Parts: sequence; C-alpha cells; structure tokens
Amino acid sequence: MKQFGRSNWYLKTQLFQQKIPSSMMSWLMDEKSLTERLIKGCSKQFRVEVLSQRWVKPTQAEMQLLSLSSRQKVMLRQVILFCGDNPVVFAHSLIPYKTLKGKHRRLAYLKNKPLGKYLFSNVGLKRSSLQWSRILPNSKLYNLVATSGELTGSIWGRRSLFHLGDKKLLVSEYFLPNLLSM
Repeated sequence: MKQFGRSNWYLKTQLFQQKIPSSMMSWLMDEKSLTERLIKGCSKQFRVEVLSQRWVKPTQAEMQLLSLSSRQKVMLRQVILFCGDNPVVFAHSLIPYKTLKGKHRRLAYLKNKPLGKYLFSNVGLKRSSLQWSRILPNSKLYNLVATSGELTGSIWGRRSLFHLGDKKLLVSEYFLPNLLSM
C-alpha cells in the first residue's frame, strides 16, 4: 500500500509536544466508540459511504502491528462518515483474512454499516493504546482524504489495533474540518 507513503505516528507522550487545536483534542483522545459519539452528536442523519473495499498488501509497519507475514494480504476498507451531507471522518481499516474467518466473517459484508457499531457490540473487544498522526497537505494520504471534502491545512488522525479474541484489525480515523462544526 505504497499509495499512502509514510506517516509519523505519535504515542501519548509525544502527542503533547505537537500543536493541536483544543477543539480537536477531545476527538483524538476519546477511546470510546467514535460511531456512537458521531450518531449522538449529529443533529442530521449519520451515514457511512464506502469509498473502497479490496485486498491489498500492508506496509511493513502494518504487517508488524497485525503480526502478519510478508505474503499475507489484508482487506482494506475505506469509508467516509457523514453527518447529513457533511463528511466528518475518513476511516481506513485493515482486516486480515484470519479475522474474517468464523464468526467475524460478516466484517467483509458490512457495506454501508458502521464498523464501529459491530466492534463495540462485541463483549470481548480489546483496544490497544491510541496512536496519533498529523497528515500534511503534500502527502498522498492527504490527497486521498481531500477527495472527501474541502480541506485546508493539516489533518489529525488516530489509529488503534482492535482484538476480537485472538483476531486483530487496525483502524485509522482521520478527522475532517466539518467535524468541529457538528
């Protein structure tokens, strides 16, 4: 997945050295369900639009996080979360084949249903510590996210590894400017 290039992911201690708008901090730090928070905070209809869902080769760093060998592919799911007509979040999820086997196979067939709703309804769900990243206008990821709406300046995002028993998936969420006007 070289289309994204490199991102610098920060741990909590490193995050506070960055200049982050205070209005963005509560979104970045919230470890509960983003889907649930968006649904509650959106005065208009919340919806999910799938941009793409396909098999890809993960980056070396993603392989390491997901404990995969270099030959294993993952299902990439890219969506935009909307509040009414306003795009508020770009989400990028990587789901290994092993995770899609057995009772979690429905993850491959979510279509326009929110992944977060499925994840947070699982009693045994565990979430790793959050990591954060700032995406700059000159990156390929920024250009991809920019197709979801008008952007100015950098974009903040977060990612974490979810564990459904012994199965993993990596979810990255990038917060678009419309989010702060919800």
